[in-house]
Amino acid sequence: MITRPFVGLYGTVLLALAVLPVGLAHADSAAAFTNFTLSAISPVCFGSTPSVTITAGVANPSSDSCEIVITNQIWSWSASGGGSCSPTNGNGDTSWTWTNASAGNNSITVAANVTFQGTNCNGGFTTNISGSTNFTITVIEITNQCVATTPTNQARTTIGVGEQVQLWLVGSPSGTFTWSTSAGSLSISNGTSTTLTAPDRAATATVTVSYGGGGSCEIAFDIKEPTGVNLLTNALQHTSGRPDVGFYAIVGLVPDTVNFGAVQCQEEDCNFIADGVYSYWDGKSHEGTNGPTILPFASTVYPGFGTVGYFPDHVYTGNPTNSPPFSSGTETCAIPWDFRVGSTGAWKSDFTTLIHNCSLSGGVNLMASKATAHWSCLLSDPTKP
Repeated sequence: MITRPFVGLYGTVLLALAVLPVGLAHADSAAAFTNFTLSAISPVCFGSTPSVTITAGVANPSSDSCEIVITNQIWSWSASGGGSCSPTNGNGDTSWTWTNASAGNNSITVAANVTFQGTNCNGGFTTNISGSTNFTITVIEITNQCVATTPTNQARTTIGVGEQVQLWLVGSPSGTFTWSTSAGSLSISNGTSTTLTAPDRAATATVTVSYGGGGSCEIAFDIKEPTGVNLLTNALQHTSGRPDVGFYAIVGLVPDTVNFGAVQCQEEDCNFIADGVYSYWDGKSHEGTNGPTILPFASTVYPGFGTVGYFPDHVYTGNPTNSPPFSSGTETCAIPWDFRVGSTGAWKSDFTTLIHNCSLSGGVNLMASKATAHWSCLLSDPTKP
C-alpha cells in the first residue's frame, strides 16, 4: 500500500493506492498509480454545482526478464460521499460533480480501478489495480429565520416592512465574512451571522455574504407594504329608542402572509356627508378637535385577518338631539389610512381608504359599517354600552 498526501485549498486530500496483480508472471515491477491530480477546490454556494477534475498517473507493469506488451486498459471511476463521476470509464481522467450538494463540509472519495490486458512470456495476462483520492467540498448556505413567530412559516423570504430576519451561515469555512444588503439594514456586517431589518417601503432586499478568495453567496427578500385593513366587530353601541348606532372593531393589517408588528397606522381627517336625522354632522370633521390617533400593531398574525392592532377602531353616528319621530338619514365619510415603520418613520399616505357608513331607514332600522365590519339593529333594541 502506497499513500501520498495532497493539500488542497480547503482541507487535506489523501491518496490511497492498492495494487492487486492477477496472473502477471516474471514482472519486476507491477502496475501502480503514481499520483492523483485535482483541479482547484473552492467553497461553493448552496444550490450551485461543485465540480472537480481528477487525473490519475499510472505506471504500467514492466519486467527485465520478459517482454510485456499492454494491449488494453479498462478504467472504472466511482464516487462516494456525494456526487458522481462522468465519464465513469474515462481513460486516465474524469470529472466529479454534485448537482444537489449538501450544505456543510462534505468528505468525498473518488475511486479508480484499472484492468490491464496484455501478453508476456507465458502468453496472455490480466492484472487489476485500484486507488482512491479524498477531498473536502465546502458548501455554504445562508439560513434565514423570521424573528416573529407568526405567520408560522419562519423560513419565508416574503416579509413585511420593518420586519426582522435572522441570518447565519451553514457549512462556512474559516476566514473572514462580510455582509451587505441592497435595502434595509443589518445588525452587524462581519461574522457568520447577522439580522436583517426590512426597509420601510416595498423593495427587494438582496443580502450578500462575501468570503475569502473572492467568493460570495446571496439571498433575496421580497418586502411587502400594507395593502388594506380588515375590521371585526367585537362590541356594539346603541341607546334604546335613539337613532345612534356603532361598534368597536378589532383591526387587522393585510396581507396576512407577512408580519407588520413594526408598523403604526393613523386615519387622515375627512368631512362627513350627512342628511336627515344626522344632518347636524354634515361637513363636520371626522377627527374633531382631537387629531388622529396613532394605532400600533402587535407581532401577531391571524390567517385570513392579518396583523392585529393593539387598540380597536370605533365607528359611531353620535346621538342626535332630535326628538322622535326620527326621519331617515345617512352619514358617510371616506377615511384615508396612512402607515409608517416605527414611531419616527415617514408616513406613507393613503395606502387604503375605509368607508364609514351609517344610516336610519324606515324610522326604525339602524345600520353601521366600515371596511369588513357591519352591524344592524332596531331603534327599539336594548341599549348597548
